[in-house]
Amino acid sequence: GNPPRTFRFNVQYGRTEWRGLSVDAQIDAAGSHYANRANSFRIPSAATLDLGTRYSFTALGTKANLRLQVRNVTNAYNWTADGASGRIAPTSPRRYSFRLGADF
Repeated sequence: GNPPRTFRFNVQYGRTEWRGLSVDAQIDAAGSHYANRANSFRIPSAATLDLGTRYSFTALGTKANLRLQVRNVTNAYNWTADGASGRIAPTSPRRYSFRLGADF
């Protein structure tokens, strides 16, 4: 149930001139592998791309940040397998999240 090759690359970039704004990306790839012990279902190799941006700021004397993220930007479709339970499920489609966090 485990892919023989996995690859994850993360990068985050923010310049001082951007005053708290940064962008990030993640590429996650897995090689082709069998999903069950009988080797009757093979999951093809797949890669996903996630993109995001973060803005850190101070509001009313409290550190806060806004985060916007798009997961699976290309809306790649594949399967995931849980080797321990044998559960097979489709990968999550493209999804968006917007979060506000603050330290009190």
